[in-house]
Amino acid sequence: MSQVDNKPSRGPTVTGSPGRRATRWLWVAAVSLVVWALLVAVVGWILPSQYVVTRTLEIQAPPQNIHRYIGDLNQWAQWTPFKKSDPTLKIIPGDTTKGPGASQSWTGKSGNGYLVFTQSEPQTGVKYDLYFEDGWECEAKIAYGPGQEPQHTQVTWTMEGKVGANPIARYVALLMDSTAGPMFAEGLHNLKELVEEPRPSAANN
Repeated sequence: MSQVDNKPSRGPTVTGSPGRRATRWLWVAAVSLVVWALLVAVVGWILPSQYVVTRTLEIQAPPQNIHRYIGDLNQWAQWTPFKKSDPTLKIIPGDTTKGPGASQSWTGKSGNGYLVFTQSEPQTGVKYDLYFEDGWECEAKIAYGPGQEPQHTQVTWTMEGKVGANPIARYVALLMDSTAGPMFAEGLHNLKELVEEPRPSAANN
């Protein structure tokens, strides 16, 4: 007698068509993108809406000697690092460059804007408002305080502002210290070198 093979036969392997597989991957990618966007938005909404950037450096000089470079916007080009970060930057001085109401504007690849002094005192420093072309505004100040030794001054450069409820703007605010902070530090270092640079005495002139 012939033996009968009782093993169940294997049916044909069923696989999805290439069109169905492509559709499935597109659906997964779309869902992942939506989840990622929601996650970014949720995190952005819980980030702080305010930012503060501040750097401090001690300079071997009394406040009035430092103020001659800070209180006059015409002197800012000697120590601020903004032209270095954007060589296309063009500074346009306002009608006055000293005291409250002094102003200057700028244009460049990095953006356009202007600033206005709101306070200026030889013993305490300056405060000013910043306005940018995209509607962003903030406040800044360069303050003088007592140094660790006589005739030394602690100079603190601070900028602070609010970005509102926009989650993307809050991410920008989160990065503000790491972007603007190094420029503030470089500017103060330049200022220190400028103020402490030996000058020829009147007897040698």
